[in-house]
Amino acid sequence: MDTDKQQVEVLGTKFNINAYEDETAIETSLIEGSVRVTSSVNNKAVMLSPGQKSVLDGALVVETADIQKQVAWTNGRFIFKEEFLGNVMRQISRWYDIDIVCPPHLERRQLTGIVSRSTPIEALVETIESTSRVKITRNGRRWIVSE
Repeated sequence: MDTDKQQVEVLGTKFNINAYEDETAIETSLIEGSVRVTSSVNNKAVMLSPGQKSVLDGALVVETADIQKQVAWTNGRFIFKEEFLGNVMRQISRWYDIDIVCPPHLERRQLTGIVSRSTPIEALVETIESTSRVKITRNGRRWIVSE
């Protein structure tokens, strides 16, 4: 499998790739088996073992993966563990197909929680408002985060 900046060679495995254009890094997480990830930028390659992830954000590095969090979408959940509000808002925007505006000074607030992806957007917004001390207002398809 290829993205615009890396190639992933599948060697009998289960894995997850997060390569959205609105994210700064590409993450490849390995659940079982093995994969080789090669950066198209500099041809650096890494082999992943189960429980590891590669992160390509300029450099290609290997880190310990939170597999439960990485594959939560396959179980119909969002899992946020000290996740930045900006990252949470991008995931919600993609899932619910809405536009979210979050000011930079609020993007670094952190959230922790597990939410079903079948939760209505209004209920999810109420939960975020109550746990992160922000206000989220709706204007058509656009949801605006403020203090």
